[in-house]
Order: sequence, then C-alpha cells, then structure tokens
Amino acid sequence: MNLKMKFLLPALALILVGMAATTFVTYSKSTSTLVGLAKQKADGDLHSLLSLVDEWVGGTQNEIITISNVDIMAKAVSGGSDSALAMDGALALLRDVAKRNPALQSILIINSQGIVVADSLNNLTGKNLGAEHISSRPFWGKTSFQTH
Repeated sequence: MNLKMKFLLPALALILVGMAATTFVTYSKSTSTLVGLAKQKADGDLHSLLSLVDEWVGGTQNEIITISNVDIMAKAVSGGSDSALAMDGALALLRDVAKRNPALQSILIINSQGIVVADSLNNLTGKNLGAEHISSRPFWGKTSFQTH
C-alpha cells in the first residue's frame, strides 16, 4: 500500500465517523425539540378549544335564560286562555335556539308537576319527568341546565 492510501483511508474514516456522530446528535436534538414544540402546540390548541367550548356553553345558557324571561314563555306555562297560542310562540323560540346550537339534544319546559309542556324536538312533550332525576330538584320558576 502506498503512502497516500495509508493517510487517506484513516482520514476518510475519521471524516465519516465525525459526520455520522454529528448527524446523530443533530437528529436527536432536533427530534426532542420537535417533540417539545408539538407538545406546546397541542397544549395551546387544547386550551383554545376549552375556551371555545366554555364560551359556547355560556352563550347558549345566556340565550336560554333570555328567552325564559320572555312573556310568551310565562303565558305558555301558566295555562291561561291564550296559552295554546303562547305555547306555539314558545316552541318557535325553543326551536330557533336548538337550530343555532345543533349540539343541544333538546330544550324542555317542565311545569311544577314535572310534566314536559314544551320540547324543542316534540318527543318528550306530555311526559311526566317528576319521578326522574332530571326534575329531582325544584324547577318551578327557575331556569336550570343539565347535561346527560
């Protein structure tokens, strides 16, 4: 073997080993940096999503509270002479809220005996919920929110 080859092969081997070590260290640090950045992004996205959900729930509750204080709602559950007409108006309001908030399964108006007098989906109207857990606390004259 000549003199050039005796020096070139070890030098080439050192260069390749050095490049491999540098590449491995860079890759390891890059990977850990990317993992850290991905975790930070995920945390930020999660907090943003939770804020949006809280805002949506609060907005929906405020909307229902607002319509529950409308005179037509009081007339609908009072059973007066114009309660049928008022009930139609109350149901229209409930259905509008349900359309704007598709995640809501149903919005109910329950009288003091626990009977559903209005339902945005019309599948529980007339049902007595007095013995069920949904109406276990007093509702009469109060607005209440429950999720299931």
